[in-house]
Amino acid sequence: MGLFHRHKHNQQPLDPRAQKASLDHQKQSPAAPQLHPHPPPQCPAPTANGFKNVVYFANWSVYARKHFAADIPVDQVSHVFYAFCHIDANTGKLKFTDEWCDLQLPMADPRDPSKKVEGSIAQLQALKQTHRHLKAVLSIGGWATEGQFQGMVASKDKLKAFITSCGDFIKKYKFDGIDVDWEYPQKHEMASFVELLAGIRRELDGIRPGLSLSIAAPAGMDKLAQFDFQGIDRYLDFWNVMCYDFAGGWSTKTGYHANLFGDNGDNPLNCHDVIDYYIKHGIHPSRLVMGMPLYGRNFFGAATGDIGAPFTKERGPNPPVDQDTVDYNKLIPGQQNMDPRKVGASVYDPKAHLFITYDDVQCTRIKARYIQSNGLGGGMWWDSAGDTKDPQTSLVQTFFREMGGQEKLDHTPNWLG
Repeated sequence: MGLFHRHKHNQQPLDPRAQKASLDHQKQSPAAPQLHPHPPPQCPAPTANGFKNVVYFANWSVYARKHFAADIPVDQVSHVFYAFCHIDANTGKLKFTDEWCDLQLPMADPRDPSKKVEGSIAQLQALKQTHRHLKAVLSIGGWATEGQFQGMVASKDKLKAFITSCGDFIKKYKFDGIDVDWEYPQKHEMASFVELLAGIRRELDGIRPGLSLSIAAPAGMDKLAQFDFQGIDRYLDFWNVMCYDFAGGWSTKTGYHANLFGDNGDNPLNCHDVIDYYIKHGIHPSRLVMGMPLYGRNFFGAATGDIGAPFTKERGPNPPVDQDTVDYNKLIPGQQNMDPRKVGASVYDPKAHLFITYDDVQCTRIKARYIQSNGLGGGMWWDSAGDTKDPQTSLVQTFFREMGGQEKLDHTPNWLG
């Protein structure tokens, strides 16, 4: 999903009063662009069951970030994707990335705070019992698993073992589906990718009806050019399209990393063009869930707070952030800006020459309206630890409200086994 682990955050968070003042200012900003740059497709409401509000929960969040599954506003979320399981290179079977966190670490039981459960998976399953609309999905792979999928699908025995172990994990831990995050299959691997999805689909359908299969889908046009869209789509319930990381420390100029419209520094990517590409390749809008970031991307050595400006990548002494990304809830103070035409936000610290691009509340409202007006299936967030707990500044909660709240949320019941 996101490209880097984000464990350490030494900077001071943005003053909530400044954030709210910024929101008041944004309400007076020029009107957002028309949400249909091209005629919208003829399609029904996002899904017959309501819109999806999907959050990825990264299992390592329990450590430095002290964020647990129980901290997610699950009353306003339809799916929690548990990230990640990996693939055993020797057997092809699924394996936990952190058994202590996943299965053993004592943490609060959301059903009774005086009691404990063991591991994040148990806490998530307890949340399912008290919130029957909440689906827990096991996400497999991630950016740190390059080569794991390729090695597994190259062996018929390992492929079979992998598919069987997917079913075993579903049955043992009562997940509501599987999410495949292979970053990224190449054209010569596409037949194997489709075969993999077909096998998982058969395994899920053999357990019980209604278990979901999704993928973390790319936004880069070079990656999409490799895809067999129809071959993949026949086995999926929905696509989580990663509409972020359009710009970052690898770029030659500063740019929004999740802008909805327009060009972006030295990169023409934007969310609308990515979604439009999927639709033009035969994917129904209601099966597309648009990914949004709960983190900003940092540009060090930026002389100005303008989009499309050069930056040196030099961090200087004692920078206010020490990584390439920063959680939304740890944004630094500075000169804030929201671009209503491209739909991207930024903050600039002129003393540190640090420029950060991210999504704010106003961006989220506009994206929610775009998702509604184009009949998309909903929104997805990477990752839950980055959001604020304040309902007024929380992006996940803002999206929920803008999409219509409880009345419109996907309330398909989960599986308790």
